[in-house]
Amino acid sequence: MDEVAKWKKRFERERASRGEAEQLLEKKSLALYNKTVELDKLVAERTRDLESVSAEAQLLSDAVSRTHNGVIITDKTNRAVWANAAFTRITGYPISELLGKTPGEVLQGPETSQEMRKYMRNKIKMREAFEAEILNYTKQGRPYWIALQATPIFDDADNFKYFIAIETDITESRETRIKLEHEMKRANEMARQAKEANSAKTRFLATMSHELRTPLNGILGYAQILEKADSMEEKSLGYIKIMRESGEHLLSLINDLLDMSKIEAGSHKLAPSRFDLEAMLNNIIELIHSKVVDKGLQLKLEIEANGIIPETSRAFINADSRAIRQVMINFLGNAVKFTDVGTISMEVQLSDYDGEEVTIEFAIVDTGRGIPEDKIAELFEAFTQVDKDRDIIQGSGLGLFISKRLVQQMGDYIHVESTVGVGSRFSFKLRCPIDFVAASKMKVLTKDEQHSQFPNSYTGPQRSILIVDDIFANRQLLVDLLAPIGFRLEEAENGREALKKIKSRRYDIVLSDVIMPYMSGYDLIKAIRSDPKLSKNCVIAISASIMQISKREKDQIKQFDGFIAKPVQTTELLDALREKLQLEWVYSNNSNGPSDAVQNGQLAGDNPVEKLLWFARIGDVRALKQERSTLLEMCPDSYAKIDQLLEELRPQKVAELLENALVK
Repeated sequence: MDEVAKWKKRFERERASRGEAEQLLEKKSLALYNKTVELDKLVAERTRDLESVSAEAQLLSDAVSRTHNGVIITDKTNRAVWANAAFTRITGYPISELLGKTPGEVLQGPETSQEMRKYMRNKIKMREAFEAEILNYTKQGRPYWIALQATPIFDDADNFKYFIAIETDITESRETRIKLEHEMKRANEMARQAKEANSAKTRFLATMSHELRTPLNGILGYAQILEKADSMEEKSLGYIKIMRESGEHLLSLINDLLDMSKIEAGSHKLAPSRFDLEAMLNNIIELIHSKVVDKGLQLKLEIEANGIIPETSRAFINADSRAIRQVMINFLGNAVKFTDVGTISMEVQLSDYDGEEVTIEFAIVDTGRGIPEDKIAELFEAFTQVDKDRDIIQGSGLGLFISKRLVQQMGDYIHVESTVGVGSRFSFKLRCPIDFVAASKMKVLTKDEQHSQFPNSYTGPQRSILIVDDIFANRQLLVDLLAPIGFRLEEAENGREALKKIKSRRYDIVLSDVIMPYMSGYDLIKAIRSDPKLSKNCVIAISASIMQISKREKDQIKQFDGFIAKPVQTTELLDALREKLQLEWVYSNNSNGPSDAVQNGQLAGDNPVEKLLWFARIGDVRALKQERSTLLEMCPDSYAKIDQLLEELRPQKVAELLENALVK
């Protein structure tokens, strides 16, 4: 091989080696570059992490150093290694005086709870987190309370490193809490005393109610009997009327006090029932009419049916008639009391009938003195008089207070519109079910229309009644009421004597007092109901104890077949007997009662007077006014008086005049 070829081959070999070396260098350089880039990234990440940690550490440092709570770190031997500035501010100790010491030996003093110290030492020893409230002392010796939260810190291998404790000064909040607890105890004690006082008041009212109702039972009972006596002279009847009205006023005051007590105790409940709306309104008018006449005022009843009540029908609503009556009588009583001239109107308006329920607005409007606007709110406070200067001793001051609560229970509030020197309007609304009964199908003798009815006898065989009462006067009153009607009566002085009589013979009904010596009415009814041979006896409780003060008594009263409160209202007693014994009363021709045709709810087509009488008995003033021509024809001598009575809304008095015409 010549030299040229050798050099050429050598050159190619060197070039190939150089190429391989360059490739290797390039590869190594690339790998080095990549490593450098990775290192730069790692350095950047670590730098960012370090900056983040530093920033976080700075935040934590700022938070710990600037917090109002003291922070302290203790080592494995519970000796302080670090504390923040707030710790110094709270305790007064600089950090230098704390380092190397346990917090307890520096901060705790003579009044610190040893039990709490022991608890904390045990928790620290067990390396457990804990919370505590403990009394510490500042460097100056001032005691203060702290809420302490201590947390143990462990490394990744679960080895204990140190405790971090945070303490909060709770001296003021603890004092406030202690005061609050003291006030709560005081309030609870006052509430307990108030409850006891209220219970004592309830017992007192119950006792006084019983004691007052017992003599009133005789007074009002015999007043009712004497008022119906045919032999009484007009002057004597006037005296008896005053006696009865005075007794009823006293009874209303007693009822006001009892109602207030029930309302305050939250035990007053509404008792809805179905009743004739117009008959109730007419009855209210009758009750207040004499007072209106005595003051020379006019009294009006205005019913705006808005087409809801069919022309030949009567409206029956389902509501608490006693509550409505009580509110309206209170309104009317105040209207009469503060109206010296002009008119008092009872306005009743029906609206929003949906086929089942109707809204009824009841209002009393007067032309009296009026009430200053700033005094209206005071009207509904207990024992408050409307006109303190003039009427300080008139009334109990409870009427409007009770009315407000009753109206609230019925779902509304009392609306008052008044102008001084012009008059006032008191009203409320009631939403309730309503239905209609054709006038020709109605029975005349309803509760609201019977208060002047005294039957002469009853149809069917003679019925026997046992009267049980430890007070002779109470038994004698019932005897004097019921004996003239034809009942066979027997008496017992207590439950024990009554039980012997009931076991020996059968009575159609038993009228029993509940509070009696030897055996009470409660024990009597319990004995009767527990004996299969006696359990079917009909027993009605008659008692002055209408304010039961225990659940047990309320449950016991339910075992009776009925309850009549003393003073006994004759109509209520007669109605109970008629219902329980299925009686039909018989009235004499000269009594106040209706004829048989009217009693049975029938219109005697061949006797126009009976038809008119029937309208009068059901209180249908509208129908009577529409029959004015018939009234003039049938009763020419009495027409002027009847027409006046119709304008005065006194259908019961019209009935008395028509009775005389019917007899003739």
